This record gives sequence, C-alpha cells and structure tokens, in this order.
Amino acid sequence: MPIIVSPDYLYSGSLQAIDLKNVVAQQEAKKNDDKSNPILTFNPIWKETLKVDNLVLAGNRLYASDEKFLQAFELPESNKELKTPKLLWKSEVKGSIAEIVVADKKLFLVTMEGALICFGDEKSAPAKPTELVETKTFFEEVSLTREDMILLTTNKYKGYAI
Repeated sequence: MPIIVSPDYLYSGSLQAIDLKNVVAQQEAKKNDDKSNPILTFNPIWKETLKVDNLVLAGNRLYASDEKFLQAFELPESNKELKTPKLLWKSEVKGSIAEIVVADKKLFLVTMEGALICFGDEKSAPAKPTELVETKTFFEEVSLTREDMILLTTNKYKGYAI
C-alpha cells in the first residue's frame, strides 16, 4: 500500500488522508507486568474507496494510479470548499503503470512494458527528440586486456592466485 507523508497529513493507498496534527496516544493495558506501548489513534479526514497502486503528491494535487488509469485529484486540504478529493481528470494508459515520477513541472509514467509517458501543461513545449550517439568507453579506446581491466577496476596489484 503506497503511503505519502507531508508535514501535516498522511495519504495512503485506499486514498485517504489522516490528520497528523491531532494524533491521540492512549496507554495500552499492561499484561503480566510487561512494558506496554502506547496505542496511537489517527483521525481520518476523508476516505475514498479506490484501489491505487501508486501515489504522488505534487503541490496541491494528488496523483493516483492503478494498473491502467492515472487520476489527478484536488485535495480538500488545499481547497476548503471540498469535503473529499475532487477528481480533476482521469487518463487510460496503454500498458501497466509501474511508477509515477514528478519532475520539472511534469508527470512521468513508467510502464511495465518499458514505455515512458510524459504529462505536462499546455505551455510546456514538446521535447525535441535527440539522436542517441554510441560512444566508446575508456576501456574500448585503450583496448586493454581482460587482466588489465581487472587490475584497474580492483586497484589490486599484489596477491596470490591459485
């Protein structure tokens, strides 16, 4: 179950928010003179019955995905008029969503099939594809022997061999 913790809230996989500012600690009844641990009671702020595999918090939006769909929610914590998260948009994705990453004001999805999908606002210019150039490594340029590469990699020049 994915979990996101912000300074004030905890968001978890069934799409719920818990208020971390109002945690109640109760002492557990002692059993056989053993030390007891406090029981923490969390106050849920809201809960939606929705199965999610990934959660990402970016600004005032919570992005959630299952295998096929990516969803964006506006949170009640950022809009006091809302009682529960408001679904802003939902997008079906080809393939099975493995991970969600947020960077550079864009949202990236990685699928189990190896696709990388980018979501951005309308102002974001599409990236120009760049041609990948094959480069030679240091070892290929110098054409060292296998033994030379092992010595350079391990930085061990003394020892015993059997």
